Amino acid sequence: MDVVKPVFSDKHQQGDGGSNGRSGNLNNLRSSKQQQQRVVNKQNRNQNKNLGGNQNQQKRDGTRGNHRNIDDDKDQVFKRRRSGPGEEFFINKKLRMLQGPLTDISPIETEENKFFGRNRLFIGNLTNDATEDELIELFRPFGDISEIFMNKDKNYAFVRVDYFSNAVKAKRELEGTLHKNRMLRLRFAPSATIIRVRNLTPWVSDELLFKSFEVFGSVERAFVHVDERGKSTGKGIVEFKNKPAALVALRYCTDKCYFLTASLRPVIVEPYTYKDDSVPEKSMNKKHPDFYKARQKGPRFAEYSSFEHEYGQRWKQLYELYRQKAEALKREMIMEEEKLEAQIEFARYEHETEQLREELRKRERNRDRQKADLKTKIRIASEDKRRKDMQMKPDVQTGHCTDYDLQRIRKKSNVFMPVCN
Repeated sequence: MDVVKPVFSDKHQQGDGGSNGRSGNLNNLRSSKQQQQRVVNKQNRNQNKNLGGNQNQQKRDGTRGNHRNIDDDKDQVFKRRRSGPGEEFFINKKLRMLQGPLTDISPIETEENKFFGRNRLFIGNLTNDATEDELIELFRPFGDISEIFMNKDKNYAFVRVDYFSNAVKAKRELEGTLHKNRMLRLRFAPSATIIRVRNLTPWVSDELLFKSFEVFGSVERAFVHVDERGKSTGKGIVEFKNKPAALVALRYCTDKCYFLTASLRPVIVEPYTYKDDSVPEKSMNKKHPDFYKARQKGPRFAEYSSFEHEYGQRWKQLYELYRQKAEALKREMIMEEEKLEAQIEFARYEHETEQLREELRKRERNRDRQKADLKTKIRIASEDKRRKDMQMKPDVQTGHCTDYDLQRIRKKSNVFMPVCN
């Protein structure tokens, strides 16, 4: 076992000789090793301290991050609460007001407002130097205009006319006219405030269509298309007062199934653009070579067994084939609709029957539970009565009983018993 000797100073080591000098060297060597060990231990402690500090710092940073996430979530919840209920809340609120039966809807009086969405015209083939003042002067005979938008790079503009009748008149009068040696092209611009509604049942009226789509926003007008006999064609048009309401209706009716009556036929909604079905003579492109080729002959009847008659008949046969296929497809579509209606009614009957069965099973379970509870109460009452009777018998035998207990015993046994002192 090594013996640790005291460490002498340099003065004592220099003064000693022989073994003392060797002992001093050994002591110096040991002291240097101890000093190195102390340095290593100190470095290890510093490393452990730094590592622990980093871990604690990471924990604190993680905790702060969690607190920040929680605070962010709270801020988002607070913002949602502060912003109030959304559009879905108001739509559902309006729908609750329309819950049936809706057997008598009062007529809706609508008036055409100025500068409605469908009164917007597209003007093409303008010159590069066209100005807004020139457009105002051009449309002055047809009423007031607003919302003039011009794209001089592509030579077109959009103009909104005050009333629809004036827009139709302006389109008819200005289509194909020359302006600065340019032939103007006019058509109705696509309106994002109008939607087409399909798959309507025969029991949907203009008023019901108006009320049903008014839940999405203010409606300008709504009507159902009818055929030559006055029967509904299952199609309709809804015109909103602003674009956001039409977009909301498109989104909700596309993502969800919107029913207007008890029938499970959801409405199909799509954008609609007004089209003026007219082709005036001045809108013809008379510079095209096919125009003069087609106008070389006028209206006429073809002679029998002639070249014109043969190919005219072929065209008629082609259109007759198209008509037959269209009618066959329409009949098939009607049969599929009737089949789907029957399946829906059968599924509805099965669903209601299953609901009644589930209600009956629930009542049976409640009855069994009540019966079990009643049996438990009777058993508990019988056990209490038996226990009280067992407690009462020793009291009677020993003579420790009250007048009340004796009276009760007499009533039960109907036998006279002497009063116990």
